[in-house]
Amino acid sequence: MARSSFILHWSSRWSLALLLGSASVLAAVAQTPSAPAVAAIDVNQVAAAYLLNFARFTEWPKNAWSGRENAPFMIGVSGNRPLLDALIQLVDQQLVHGRRVQVMRIKDLDDLADCQLVYLSSTRDGDGLGVDIDPALAALYGKPVLTVAWGPDFLAAGGVVRLVREDSRLRFEISLESAQKTGLTINSRLLALARPVATPP
Repeated sequence: MARSSFILHWSSRWSLALLLGSASVLAAVAQTPSAPAVAAIDVNQVAAAYLLNFARFTEWPKNAWSGRENAPFMIGVSGNRPLLDALIQLVDQQLVHGRRVQVMRIKDLDDLADCQLVYLSSTRDGDGLGVDIDPALAALYGKPVLTVAWGPDFLAAGGVVRLVREDSRLRFEISLESAQKTGLTINSRLLALARPVATPP
């Protein structure tokens, strides 16, 4: 599956300031004299900031909230309780596209219908609740939902954003093809902050 991939480097302070709106993450970066390794700060806090700002730099089609004009912007998390907790703290009083942000724990496939952005883990929570990635992507096929996960096969399976931890940096790849199929538009400012990476066909 052809895809366009992008990597955001920790070394660009200006890029971080624009992309990551989390004051706690930026404070940790500012106190570090050189580009910080992901291990230096909580990776779930950083990933939470990425998710929030992926939402801010993505446009949803008008019908994404059809009949729900006052509905919140919903971010769902499956299988990663620390990330869920980090997001809940981060989004307090936050707005995305003029809507208040809410975070929900994904317990089953039915929960996906309420979300505009979904983080999918390859494992479920300790109580067995959550959804597997492939069935979740199948349930969301063609719907205006920004899907995010780790894993080398996520984009090929139809996911939109893949998180990558590489060389002590948190990076990400974006499948523009998958985004277009869901009706999402990735903001050019987000793409401009990232470096394109050649990938095999």
